[in-house]
Amino acid sequence: MVLEAAADELGRLDTVVALAPASLALALRSAAVAALSKGTRAECDALVAAESDTLLDRALPQELLGWRDQLDDGERRARSGSAIQLDATGASSEFAALLQRTPDDRSPLERAIAVAAEAPSDAMGELAAALLLCRDGRMGRVRLLPFAGVDPALRRSAVEAYRAGAPMVWTRLATEALTQRARRLRRAALPLHNQHARDEALLAPLGRAAITARRAASLLLADLAGTMPWVAESLGLSRPAAADALERLCTLGIARELTGRARDRVYGYGVSLAAAGTLLGD
Repeated sequence: MVLEAAADELGRLDTVVALAPASLALALRSAAVAALSKGTRAECDALVAAESDTLLDRALPQELLGWRDQLDDGERRARSGSAIQLDATGASSEFAALLQRTPDDRSPLERAIAVAAEAPSDAMGELAAALLLCRDGRMGRVRLLPFAGVDPALRRSAVEAYRAGAPMVWTRLATEALTQRARRLRRAALPLHNQHARDEALLAPLGRAAITARRAASLLLADLAGTMPWVAESLGLSRPAAADALERLCTLGIARELTGRARDRVYGYGVSLAAAGTLLGD
């Protein structure tokens, strides 16, 4: 029953994200990468900003860039049905076998639990498990690291027992963590289904100034983040008009500036970033 409950909750989450504006899925991808290096919301913001301005890659830690590349490559392989290849030095033969598309009598979630237990590190296990769930059709894309909520000390002892032939404790911890994380993220994501109306309620008091701000909000809701010049070009605005619209969105809490810089700033869609941030530390 616990396996079924976790699988059902993951399915509900995937449906909610798939039907939400695209900015949510983009934010979740950056949150997953940040979580692989035990990152915070600030590191998630930095990843999102770097997607809009590639020059910002230079300021990102190499570990973070490495996880980003592995997730992107792994997800491409998973979505195409190819064997997943990860840089997992010291991995067991069972771990390597699970990354291949080799049929067995286990459910997709059971295989994900197994690969997380057999991985050479918790982070690699989380990435591999997420990719297996994506490959096996349980997530359209990587939405979250499935078992990252398990206490590290409990995880170590449970994984040791799993490898020794006693799988119940790790299976219970993993499924409970997935159920809770998927449910929490789904609840945070649901408001995005009606986000246009919520934004309109905030923008309406601006009168004519709301026209340009509304268009900029819709752009960020779809693409998650961008620079002022990108907004100006995408909407056919002057740069001062684009800058004014973005500042209005930040004042209203619809958008958030991600770089903390006075120049070359990047703006992100606030609600999508906040939903993704529920799975990260402060």
